[in-house]
Amino acid sequence: MAVKNSLNIKIEKIQKESQMPGLQVSVTENGNEIFSYLNGLRAINHKSQITNEDKWHLGSCTKPMTAFLIGQLIDQKKINWDTKLENIIPQNQKIHTSLKKITISQLLTHSSGLEGVQSPDNGKLWPTLFTDKKTSVEMRNKLVNGIFSLPAKFLPGSKYEYSNSGYVVLGWIIETLEKDSWENIISKRIFSALGMNSCGFGSPGVESQQTPIQPWGHEVKNNKMESLKPGFSSDNPSAIGPAGTVNCNVNDWRKFLSLYLNKTSQRIVSKQTLEKLKSNVNSKEFYTFSSMGRMDREWAKGTVFTMAGSNTLNYAMAVVAPELNRIYTINTNLGNDKAEEAVTKIVKELTTIK
Repeated sequence: MAVKNSLNIKIEKIQKESQMPGLQVSVTENGNEIFSYLNGLRAINHKSQITNEDKWHLGSCTKPMTAFLIGQLIDQKKINWDTKLENIIPQNQKIHTSLKKITISQLLTHSSGLEGVQSPDNGKLWPTLFTDKKTSVEMRNKLVNGIFSLPAKFLPGSKYEYSNSGYVVLGWIIETLEKDSWENIISKRIFSALGMNSCGFGSPGVESQQTPIQPWGHEVKNNKMESLKPGFSSDNPSAIGPAGTVNCNVNDWRKFLSLYLNKTSQRIVSKQTLEKLKSNVNSKEFYTFSSMGRMDREWAKGTVFTMAGSNTLNYAMAVVAPELNRIYTINTNLGNDKAEEAVTKIVKELTTIK
């Protein structure tokens, strides 16, 4: 107990130094919580405290979920790991010649060479995506059309470069093949299947509420921190959903992360596909086929899976250590460099828990 009390003190100090408004830290072993830390506000200048049931914006931690949906399509033999874009896209779909041979595996492993989501039309397309007048499917199609109009940044498969565009395209592929929105599909096939009942999309909370009922994201402008109410100004556009818009509480987040433990249910994908999604793209590369990082660490007695996500206003970190049967989660409603640095420090402290 003394060690855990000491750990709480260290984390509280890190939180204070980084000015994270709210912070939730949890470590579970065999499904039982062995360490927890909960401290701070849903939004500065408001009295509402964060709670264990609060929903956190997961940012890019959404990507592994999208990867599992692709895994389901592979199990259903609608596509395979080496299926090329030219074999999936509709006949009337315009696509730059240099992109036609990009494979599903390259999209999953950040090696597609696609230009960034803000690149189309010299950056002019991006601002047009912030609207509620059209559906996420329509806006995603608009973004993908823009991405497909540009030549590859590098020869697909020749190197690895983190890509939101790759996962936007994967979401679009899911919609194209399944004739439904990515949001509906992930809600049915991931959230409902795993009992993740708190999950939603975008910034958690209600825009019309003047006081926060969920953690609000924060940004620092001119050395002054401000909270942003839920809405289009407080998140990326829905078009990039498959790359990073899911929110949920920590208990539901762990239900998904448990898929990376050795002893897990096969309710989502086949055993063979699960092992592929959890495997590194090669012996030297950090990325797995589900975007999670994978490496070996002495403190974990073997494999560690890790993923961080941020929409620049929130920050989420997850670490799974299968040999220890442990899941580590850290969530905060601040997403700047200070928050990222602080979360990294906290992870290092958590690895000392025996």
